[in-house]
Formats: sequence, structure tokens, C-alpha cells
Amino acid sequence: MFIKISSFIVILMLYSCSNVEPNSAPNPLYGKEGRYGNFVQDTIYAQADSVIRGKFLNTSLTAKLSLGEFDGLKAGFEITYNIFKDTALVVDSVYLKFNTANSFGPNANETVTAMMYQIIDSIDTDSINIKDIWRNPTEGAFLSEINAVQFNLADSAQTSVKLPNDVFEKWSENNDKNFGLYFSPLEEDVVLEINSRNSSFTPVLFYYTHINDSVVIDTIFTRRDATVFNYDDQNGQALNFSPNQIIVSSGIGSRVLIKFDFSTVPKNAIIFSADLVLTDDDTNPYENPDNSTSFLLRAIEEVAADEDDFVYNPTRTFSLRSDEGFTSILGTHKSDFATTVVQGIKNGVLTNKWFELEFINSIESLSVKRFLGAKADKTQSPKVIIKYLNAQN
Repeated sequence: MFIKISSFIVILMLYSCSNVEPNSAPNPLYGKEGRYGNFVQDTIYAQADSVIRGKFLNTSLTAKLSLGEFDGLKAGFEITYNIFKDTALVVDSVYLKFNTANSFGPNANETVTAMMYQIIDSIDTDSINIKDIWRNPTEGAFLSEINAVQFNLADSAQTSVKLPNDVFEKWSENNDKNFGLYFSPLEEDVVLEINSRNSSFTPVLFYYTHINDSVVIDTIFTRRDATVFNYDDQNGQALNFSPNQIIVSSGIGSRVLIKFDFSTVPKNAIIFSADLVLTDDDTNPYENPDNSTSFLLRAIEEVAADEDDFVYNPTRTFSLRSDEGFTSILGTHKSDFATTVVQGIKNGVLTNKWFELEFINSIESLSVKRFLGAKADKTQSPKVIIKYLNAQN
């Protein structure tokens, strides 16, 4: 008897704690005939939008390195190997091994050519991709050209790049002069992504020596690597957009601000679901297939001249995902967005000026996502779809 009663209590607790919308079973009579109010679905359309370019950030902790040039977008990468001083070391040959993670662009065929440089001067490595010197390095003062090399584009392919023996031997003789290598693209309309030291397929350097008639192979891992992103604002087309479009981009970071007015929502509304929906613009060749579907949404209370001074309230992020031509809030986040943000704005608890949308990963790879904006036809413009109980009291 005790077992039966205990089981009944557990079932009752599970039933009472289940998360069920109030207009769904097991509450079919909750809003019937206006008993507590009426359930309403409403659509709030964007009033305005704006695209802002972000700062260049440190890329030394990303899982991928980028190399390529595509309609103004450009990426090269720096890499330094953890070589130990050994003045007696004489090598037979030296190779760098890279693993391809992804590639895209109309010229993404079998290989892509890049120029390999030796970095010949010390520079603040914390500034990689931040200071402009990395985007416009001076050959002769900062870089010394070695030779052109080819990378394989096929997914998971390996590329072996031969490094001149004298470069490696100088590093092993005096590691204080080991400032690393820099790779810059020589071809257009193709972007290659390779695994970095923060991935499962870290780049390595391996060298061959010999003892008598025996071949000895040793492997050296990277000490540092980072992508350097750039964009040709004068001649590039990748970040252009029409008046009825908005864009979000990574690598060259851009994010969009969208404004909504919730004043038409009744004051007695109890909001239980809210979804921000954007229509993807598929006339866009610059989407990176490895970074084109996942986004973050935040509510902005105050916009400042410096992006670091933006005031976010609440300090929460909500995930969005693209699927079948639309980008919208993930299901589990819709109720949180409704109760935490939209209800707070409606109740006057939160001051909201904009919503901010950006890539979840904005520094790891080049990618551009285009949406139809506030000036597009209303059927395709950004919108917030809310579900609420218009309560009687």
C-alpha cells in the first residue's frame, strides 16, 4: 500500500511540474470563453535597423586558421613553432604539416597557392589581428619572402610544405630569432580553413636527420598561431548591401541592430512566447558553409560610440539558428526571451533601444550572412512573433 501511495505522489509531482503552454492540454478550458482572458498571437514588425562594423580582435585562441581572398575579404595566418636551441643539429629536410578543415568560394577547386614568408622582426604577439601592421606588413622590414606553396582544399586533406633547411637551422642555433612564419594568399575567390593548434589536428613541423645509415624523424608542435583578417573597403563587394538588406559577418566582424516598438501590446498581456524571425537573403555567395547558421541575440539599453561601452540589459544572450530560409530563436529560448526581455520591456522594467544580432563565432572564419531588413516588404522584414494571454484582470 505504501508503495502505491508513493508512486501516486511521484506521478502527481511530475505532472504538476510539467512545462505546458496554458492553451494546451491538460488545460483545455483555461481560456475558454474568456474565463481568464483571451490567448493572442501578434506580430511586431521592425521599425529600423543598422549595421555596424566591429573591432578587430585577437584570434590566437580559435580552432581554425584562414587563408584566402574573396571579393574584398582577405585572410592570412601567422604560425610559430616551439623550436629548442640545438647548435649541433644538422637536418636533411624540414616539412610543415597542415590539415584542411573547410574551403569555399567559386575558385575552390583542388589547391590554392600562397606565399610563405619568414617574420624577421620581433612584434607584440598579443596584437596579432588587432594592430594594423599585421594587415599591411612591410616586406623587407617585417617579412622576408621564402617561396610560394600550395595547400590542398579537400576536406580533411593533409598538406606538406617544405621549409628551407637554413631557416630551421638558424632557429635552432638562435631561437631568439624565431619570430615565426606568415602565409598570405596569392589567389582570389577561394578561402581555405585549416585546423589550428587549438584543434584536434594541430599543425606540426617535422624534420629528418640521420645517424650513420639510420633516418631519424622528430616532430615539433606550434607555440602560437593566429589568423589575420582584412577587407578592401574601396574595391570589395562582399560586405555591400542594399537599403532593404542587413548583414552579419565574421572575421571582418559586422553585426546588426534592429528596433521594435511593443507599445501596441495590451498592458494586461502575460507574454509566454516570443520569437525574433528574419528572412534569409539567398542572393549571397559569401556564406561560409561552416559558419552560416548560428547567431546570438542581445537586448541593448544604451548604444555608445565605442562598442565596449554598450549597455546590455538583461545581460543575457539568446541563440538563433537558420533553417530553410529563415533565422529564428531556438525553441527553448523563446519562453525565456518572452518572460525575461519582452515582458520586462512591456512592464517598463527594462529600457530597450535595440536588439543586437551577431554570429556566435565572430572571429574564427570569414563569412557573411544577408537578411532582408526593416525596409523590405513586411512579409519578409524582421519581426517578433509573440504569444500572450490578454488577461481580464
